Amino acid sequence: MDSSPYTNRVVAFIDILGFKELILRDRESEVFAALKLAKESEAGQFHNAPKMRLTAFSDSIVISDEVGDGFGYVRLLHFTSYLVWQLLEMGVLTRGGIGHGRLHHENGIVFGPALIEAYELESKQAIYPRILVPEGVRDAHIGWEVATRGDSARAPADSIFRRDFDGNLHLHILSPWAHANIYSKKPHTPGGGTGYSGQEILGARAACLVGALKRNQPPAAHASAWTKHRWFQNYLHETLRIYGLPAQLTD
Repeated sequence: MDSSPYTNRVVAFIDILGFKELILRDRESEVFAALKLAKESEAGQFHNAPKMRLTAFSDSIVISDEVGDGFGYVRLLHFTSYLVWQLLEMGVLTRGGIGHGRLHHENGIVFGPALIEAYELESKQAIYPRILVPEGVRDAHIGWEVATRGDSARAPADSIFRRDFDGNLHLHILSPWAHANIYSKKPHTPGGGTGYSGQEILGARAACLVGALKRNQPPAAHASAWTKHRWFQNYLHETLRIYGLPAQLTD
């Protein structure tokens, strides 16, 4: 009897929103660049991740990593946040779900219960441009951080998740602790570094998000697309309020 094709993995299923409209608006180059970026990110060995796998097809991207000692959860969530922000910088909006458990992901072939969990979260529950996260994945992420770095890591680890108005937990990409290479310009200070405050990071991310929304304004008749835009705007306004930043950053 053959051994099981599965390993214990955590997986993200990401859907590129407005894929059809991007094609119809002659923005194929952005679609190609988005999918190419995903593959290049995998090749870049994000956080030294030899077990990470990425498959891109049509309007979907699947990323997975071996759970291992638990760091796979941390790496996969931060890589997903990084990739979402890279796509937002290009004006591409995404929606997705995270799953974990049995999965086969090798040489572009991906299947298993964990993928079904991620896909169903994306297709049946996410609705808005957010990456839904199961409670078990959140707990595993926080558990690894606390076990490795101590209890002081609990709050930062938990801050990359957000409970939405409908009770769903999603990846809080606007959190200053979520991974993204998007910052405001800040000159070196004499004898000092270029550290950024949480407010500066959020301000830079707000500007990037607003730019992406402006590039993807749907026709007035597309009520469903406008609902997604309004969700993102509300999410941004609420986060700015929590961090004490002015709503004008979204203008």
